[in-house]
Amino acid sequence: MLARIQPESPGKQNYDQEDGMSRLRVHSFGMSSDGYGAGACQRLENPLGVGGLALHEWAFKTRTFNAIHAKDGGETGVDDDFVARGFGKFGS
Repeated sequence: MLARIQPESPGKQNYDQEDGMSRLRVHSFGMSSDGYGAGACQRLENPLGVGGLALHEWAFKTRTFNAIHAKDGGETGVDDDFVARGFGKFGS
């Protein structure tokens, strides 16, 4: 999940004045132990690549993930705590 970093003061721009790049913060980005965030053969039709969903299966089982997607149930514990921290403090 991507979230724009809010300006520290109302008059401050939401991008770096020197290089014009927007600032953002990434939450809940899955990565394998060897540094990959998706499987091989990424394409528009298969954005996570071959086997890419397997990287995130642990999170799909958690209570927090289910609650975000309006589903009941799910596992609690260390994985759920981690997912809850990653998706916390979002919304209006």
